[in-house]
Amino acid sequence: PLFKNIDNITLTIPGAEKQSAPETLQKSFTQAGLSYTFESDYVYAIKSSIEKAKKTKTPLLITGSFYLLAETKKLLSV
Repeated sequence: PLFKNIDNITLTIPGAEKQSAPETLQKSFTQAGLSYTFESDYVYAIKSSIEKAKKTKTPLLITGSFYLLAETKKLLSV
């Protein structure tokens, strides 16, 4: 399974410009039996995920939307 070795999953919205349906995403993860945290503040979700990865010296995988990746790139550039 894809999620077998993942310690932490954080779900968020794809930024301020893109409409999303986080309830649908949460429902899918719940139905799949995956443990996750949902954070509606995407800036906080990105920053806290980066910090967790740094602290634990583990890779960080960000996926789902080019909008979310663009927001992440902005935060990494600061």
